[in-house]
Amino acid sequence: VLWVGRLNANKDPLTVLAGVSAALGKLPQLQLWCCFGSAPLLPMVKARIDHAPELRDRVHLLGRVPHAHVEQLMRAADLFVLGSHRESTSFAAIEALATGLTPVVTDIPSLRALTGNGSVGKLWPCGDWGALSVALSSAAAELTPNTRATVRAHFYAELSSAALGRKLAAAYDEIAAPVAT
Repeated sequence: VLWVGRLNANKDPLTVLAGVSAALGKLPQLQLWCCFGSAPLLPMVKARIDHAPELRDRVHLLGRVPHAHVEQLMRAADLFVLGSHRESTSFAAIEALATGLTPVVTDIPSLRALTGNGSVGKLWPCGDWGALSVALSSAAAELTPNTRATVRAHFYAELSSAALGRKLAAAYDEIAAPVAT
């Protein structure tokens, strides 16, 4: 499982750690890799890991990594997790979708839009580590050899430059169309 985002209250890494911990019963091989820049909650995250023996060898705090390495991690991971309470958009989630990485993200408007209302990946309520645990287990159980292709197809159909261009052109056409009186 890959995390890419700040370690702050909005991204809610402590809930993600609790959900990962709870998911270990069904996913005993789970490993969480965390890429982050700004990390005001890093001391709390480290304390949570240090006080949870089941997490010590499973959570890897990578810190800031070069963008090319993030892409490699996305291609190597099975699932992408975010605990955001709010986002205008999430470049990390968009990049995950572009690489075919299955998202397990919070059920907020921007992430709902990026995942097609959860048509790819899983959505879970903000702050609910139990729901995250279930979502991780469910997403892992549903992975198939075709999952990455399905996620990438969603990206190309809905989020690629060509798809966004078509959507913007359609919106412009709708606005610019003469109004019948």
